[in-house]
Amino acid sequence: GLAACVAPWVSGVIATLQEVEFLDAEALNPFQSSLICEVKTWLKISEVHLMASALHPNYNSLWFLEESERSLRDSVMQRLRSEFNAISPSPRPPPQSSAGLSTDPGSSNSSGINSYLKRKRQELVRNGNIRKEPEGEFERYFSVVVNDDVEPLEWWKENRRFYPKMAHLARK
Repeated sequence: GLAACVAPWVSGVIATLQEVEFLDAEALNPFQSSLICEVKTWLKISEVHLMASALHPNYNSLWFLEESERSLRDSVMQRLRSEFNAISPSPRPPPQSSAGLSTDPGSSNSSGINSYLKRKRQELVRNGNIRKEPEGEFERYFSVVVNDDVEPLEWWKENRRFYPKMAHLARK
């Protein structure tokens, strides 16, 4: 639910604030820097937020994180992998359905945070940084790119048979 959206939105707010250019840059750049610092201080992205985001089909690869946050991403993925491995094995799932999947998230004329998040995601898809050759259920889930308008609960309902252990984690 909502927890899954916190991390991408905070990242989007910070990136949007950093992209703003003021007419009177000399007067407003210190304000902009101060505001970005306050946002980073007050809107801390926790590991719990990132785990929730990783289990949300739109944000599963944590693509919204900056390169400087790679260690945080790796830590979250390691924790998810550990919890995933603790779940008892399930039978081999059927081949992946293409329902709700897309390699082209589409373009949007929206502005602000949503625009930033869509642009960043499109760039990562174009550069091949999201899609990887999936090896197992864990890897297959994190290589999935879904349409922007997918509802996570519906998506999990339709795809739980393809990702039974990940669906178990998402229900926690």
